[in-house]
Amino acid sequence: MIRVQIFTINNDVVKCYNLLIDYKNIKTQGNNMEKYTEMFKALSNETRLSILVVLNQHELCVCQIEDFLNLSQVSVSRHLTILRNAKLVTYRREGLHIYYSIIKPKTKLDKKVFEILQVIENTKKKLKLNKSQIKKCEEC
Repeated sequence: MIRVQIFTINNDVVKCYNLLIDYKNIKTQGNNMEKYTEMFKALSNETRLSILVVLNQHELCVCQIEDFLNLSQVSVSRHLTILRNAKLVTYRREGLHIYYSIIKPKTKLDKKVFEILQVIENTKKKLKLNKSQIKKCEEC
């Protein structure tokens, strides 16, 4: 078993979430260790975690993420590329806009990761997405 810890800090309160991964199952699944390495690298950044928490609530285009998280377009695009390469988000193109959403969890580990995103969403009020806060892409 491999133990992975993810820490969140909210109002000077540190919370720790533990993931236990059965190494034997990972080993027998071929090249999945590389996939997991990419996934954990992607999850190790606060901005990418924030993007995932927001996308876990609603599909959004780059400009909406940029507006909601108060980030530059370059920064959002760079982080989304890393998340896409880690197979954590998917996208669709509609005209000039690219809409991103969370992948559907396929493995037990994916499900655990998305459970943690839900916990982070519930503890970080500023990441709660209200539909009235989402600007229309035509305004971008």
